[in-house]
Amino acid sequence: MATVHALLVKSSSLFTQTKLFATTNSRHWYPLHFNPFSVMSTPVKSPMKSGHKAATLNHISLLTPSSTEWSVDAVGILPQSLMPLSTSSSSNAESAVLVASRYGAWSLIGKRERDSSQHVKMVLFVWYSSPTASVKERALQKQVLKLSHPHLSTFDSSSGSSCSSADPPPLVQLATSPTKPEEVYVYVANVVSGRILTWKLSRPDLSRVLAPPPAAVTWLDELQSVEEGAETLTSLSATWNSGMTTPFLLVGTSAGHVYSLQQTHVPLAIQVQRVATSSLFGSINSNSNGLWGSILHSMIPASRSAATGDAVVTTLLHPPDDASSSSNYTQGMFHVLTKSGRLQGWRTHKPTESPHWIFEAGPKPIDLVALLHDKIKAPAVRSLRVLQAAISPQGHHLHLLVLTEHDDDEYRLYWSVLTMGSKGGHGDFAKEEPTLTLTTAHWLDRFYDPRSVTVVGLIVAANNTAYAAFQSPGSAPIAMALCGQDNTFDAIHECDLPVGNIPALIVDTMVPDKVVYGCAVWSISGANVRIQYRPTTASPAPSTVPHGSTSRSRSAIATLTTHLQSAFWNYYQHPDRSVRLPPSLISANIADLQEAVVGVGCALASRQQALSNVLEWHLAFLNLLQLSGLYRSLPEVTQWQLLAIGQELTVADRLGSLPSDMSTRIPSWQLEALESRPWQGLGPWFGDLVAKHFGAGQDRQQALVEWLVAMLETAEGYREEHGQKTYYLTSGSRIPKMSRIEEVPIWTSQIALQRTLLGLLESWHDGGFVGHGGQAVVLATGILQSFGDTYASVPTEETKSTYANAQRMTIGLLRRQINPPNDVVAFRLSVKHHSFKGVCQIAFDHEKKEDAEEFSVVPLFTELAHAKDISTSMLFPAFFLYWHSQRQHFGHVLDYGQYCPDTFRAFLESSEELRPYRWIQAARAGDFEGVTNSLLRNAEKPEILLHDAHLSLSLAKLANSVVESESMDKELAAKRARHIDQKRELVNAQNELFDETAPSSCLWSAERLLNYAYDRANQAKDAEDKCRIYFTALAICATMEEIDQIQIY
Repeated sequence: MATVHALLVKSSSLFTQTKLFATTNSRHWYPLHFNPFSVMSTPVKSPMKSGHKAATLNHISLLTPSSTEWSVDAVGILPQSLMPLSTSSSSNAESAVLVASRYGAWSLIGKRERDSSQHVKMVLFVWYSSPTASVKERALQKQVLKLSHPHLSTFDSSSGSSCSSADPPPLVQLATSPTKPEEVYVYVANVVSGRILTWKLSRPDLSRVLAPPPAAVTWLDELQSVEEGAETLTSLSATWNSGMTTPFLLVGTSAGHVYSLQQTHVPLAIQVQRVATSSLFGSINSNSNGLWGSILHSMIPASRSAATGDAVVTTLLHPPDDASSSSNYTQGMFHVLTKSGRLQGWRTHKPTESPHWIFEAGPKPIDLVALLHDKIKAPAVRSLRVLQAAISPQGHHLHLLVLTEHDDDEYRLYWSVLTMGSKGGHGDFAKEEPTLTLTTAHWLDRFYDPRSVTVVGLIVAANNTAYAAFQSPGSAPIAMALCGQDNTFDAIHECDLPVGNIPALIVDTMVPDKVVYGCAVWSISGANVRIQYRPTTASPAPSTVPHGSTSRSRSAIATLTTHLQSAFWNYYQHPDRSVRLPPSLISANIADLQEAVVGVGCALASRQQALSNVLEWHLAFLNLLQLSGLYRSLPEVTQWQLLAIGQELTVADRLGSLPSDMSTRIPSWQLEALESRPWQGLGPWFGDLVAKHFGAGQDRQQALVEWLVAMLETAEGYREEHGQKTYYLTSGSRIPKMSRIEEVPIWTSQIALQRTLLGLLESWHDGGFVGHGGQAVVLATGILQSFGDTYASVPTEETKSTYANAQRMTIGLLRRQINPPNDVVAFRLSVKHHSFKGVCQIAFDHEKKEDAEEFSVVPLFTELAHAKDISTSMLFPAFFLYWHSQRQHFGHVLDYGQYCPDTFRAFLESSEELRPYRWIQAARAGDFEGVTNSLLRNAEKPEILLHDAHLSLSLAKLANSVVESESMDKELAAKRARHIDQKRELVNAQNELFDETAPSSCLWSAERLLNYAYDRANQAKDAEDKCRIYFTALAICATMEEIDQIQIY
């Protein structure tokens, strides 16, 4: 009884699994998986020489695309001497990074430290990392220059005061000349005092630890005093385009004023101009503390103070009309954006002989509140506060993150995109009417308290995809992307960053990434993190200069190929120089560039040189493409094609090393074959060898098996090791869809190699395998990967059938042809390649053995919940239940059904074989009324055996007793209890009346039993037996509801 009760009340177990999720604004969730971050991970071997570093070491993956479309990599790391860091809210707030910046190969962080007098001071750390340095090398960076100055802090060191944790951190910018990337200018602005410090640093200066270069100091004396409103600095922008002799710097203040900073090189100093419409300007340099000699006009009226909240958020430099122009940069446009949403356009130019810039304002500021008010009808926008802004590299779109306050006192966070332009076009900027159209305004409604959200940064990549990062107390940092195609920005894509590796991001450190169309941002974990959104259905990203889409001109491709080869050899011979590309490659048609890249890759692979040199050239070519920014412009199929070239070169190199690995004398046919191997076209070459030698004896068969094992093992190892780190194709990255099998862009899926693999499989399946178990494992793994890639790239019925056939033969090879059978690998491969028949059979064969735990299918109900069997296209849970049901393993169906309750419920409803067991599912669900009804239906079937009816009714009585104790309808429960008791009385009566010669063992009806009892009583030979039968007949009569039912025939 205790066992039966336990069976009735037992419920299914719940399994939970912690995951991170990425979202889109359509509320679809995807699980994310990431590898633990370890900067001291084992380095990957590289054949690179001549000062080159393989791209393999240049980043560590923290988050890789699987079912998601995001990738997160650590591309830089703070030197160990600067670790550990902390958040500003931690107990050790003095170690918190307050500012950070990265420009090219230069990096900077600023934090507070205690000096020898135990005073807390602001210090800066600057270092240089070679673009080709590995992450490990960056972590071991020893040349870190420490910069300190009294004016870095609000309080002067002479006062003996320490920095307060409430002191605002300084504004920091780095600028590097396009022609001298080894030199950097560091600009630091004290927010409160208005002092601006400038350092000019070069790589040799990093070793000047005891005597770092001095800083040039500039004062902004025009700032309002505390009595006038305490004007402070709010923004610092710097840019240095080609053609500019000095960087262009702009400083914004809390009173809405903007200052232009002009740098002089000898002596190193800063000249200050206030941005205003005037032809005559006073100026102030680093050695002058006097006030300006003339009254200048600002974009904000002089009567407006900082208390109005019209602080400058940022100054946005409009890109020049010709981004690739190298002409002298003497004029340009920029936009000043204030906290309250006023946008003012400015045009500036510098006369040839004048040391000052001339500024010309647009006709009127644009009010963003009015634009949003028209777009967002309800609730109406009362006011807004601009948090971040960024302008697209083409200058067509302005991205804004704004916090809005509405009439119903609600606060919202919006991501708005505005299209920029102007009317008139007659050249008079002051008279042209600017146009600003609100293209879209996305409400970021995942934040329940937008006022507590911190915006880390906002940038727009060169492919018009904008990135923003957010963080709020108690939550993981969040990255968002807004893709712009055909001037539409339809969807916000979101990613929760792996908080274990990226606990928090450092504000205002986000910059566009130089290798891919993504962004880079500093984390307090010490990692400089690259974040990229990679939609699988997106079209190839455009280059920074618009170009055609369907050129594919033979002459244009030949020209690009020549230019690319020349650029490669120049880069290869001078790896330490900055990468410079011809304009023809930057502005090339993407289709032409794609063919040129593949052409150069194949040409380098086919040069008759030592294979080690060819491999080095291939990896150096990848470095050139990535460091120049061309790689990110290539379609994903081209990146896969480059991986295929690397695979084949590595396989050819491995085959060449086989003779040195052999301890015995090598037959002449092997030496001749290996010496004749090509560096491209290994598939047809090996197919010819198999056709020629496979039938010439077992020794030659074994040699060919050994070669094939080496080829597949090397190719898959290269893909696993380099696919993610060198080619940016993560392990979860899907092979591009192609139209023909011949176009599948991976070497192991070449059709010539697959023909050979199928032929060998069929031979081994029929005649036995000539190798050993380890070779069989490598072959099975490689073969299934080959045909799986083909089916993923070209999903047709033909490739599906071939893939399923390969599964059948390889799993059979591992289980039947190898002694002892390697079921562990067979099971793992069946799971990986969705061969569910193999999964079920192997698990069933081992469930009563000691190693049953290794073959447990319980985790698979979660892992393969949405995976389909290759042969039947059935989901794993449905296939598992169906497979066992067909083999009458109903216990397995019932036991494992608890791991897929929805599928199990539907299967129970549709399967007649499982109808008698539906009460078990009801019991697991706690539906004891359903248990009672199901068991009663079982007991009332005409064909039910007597002992089964007795068990069903006993369980039904037990279940109904639970219903009686909990049911609100006591009368119904009692009526059902009487019905069950009556049925049980019939079972007992039939047991009393029947003997070993009973005509049937099925449960009879009351009428039939009563007539049978009458006949038995008439045949009884003694009174005692007849009396017993009559009492049994009376019990049968008691089970009948109406007296007229009692009829004896």
